[in-house]
Amino acid sequence: MTTVPLLRPGRPFRAEELTIMTRDGVLRRVIRDVHVAVGMPETLALRALALDALLDPVYRRRALVCRATAAWLHVGGPPPPVLDVLLDARRRARRAPPGMTVHETVCAGIDAAVIAGVLTTSLPQTVLDLAQYGRAEDLAALQATVRALTPDGRVQVRERLAALPRRPGRTVAQGRLDVLLPA
Repeated sequence: MTTVPLLRPGRPFRAEELTIMTRDGVLRRVIRDVHVAVGMPETLALRALALDALLDPVYRRRALVCRATAAWLHVGGPPPPVLDVLLDARRRARRAPPGMTVHETVCAGIDAAVIAGVLTTSLPQTVLDLAQYGRAEDLAALQATVRALTPDGRVQVRERLAALPRRPGRTVAQGRLDVLLPA
């Protein structure tokens, strides 16, 4: 297994030096203050390692990456401005660090995956979450995740949507997915 040299401020360069190297075309930004060499291909594993570098150790162990952040992890595209993580409501949440939104819910029944050591919602679960709770600025991420679904994933999304109990966001999710996943 090869290691990917991720660079962050203070490890080993200052933020100003990383900015200059990015401007000079030596580095590129992956997400927030995480940089890699320009020639490094954009892969699922690279995005997962970059997220892992950003997550606080407590959240790394106890939280799932979700919503727009999970969509970025699964399909790429522009990185989200804020990291979305899902924490089980039965656990006590610490104050979220700047640039992170913690969503608390009972995680039983959440379809999860582990990608390069990062706990995340599965692609079908991410589609459901974005359809149900996504903001207007998350629409592009929702469209990208829907395009990335396999035929089995599309069926799974439709089945899980039909099984959702009546609660806020269900009607919005139904409307969004009716447009993006025609029967």
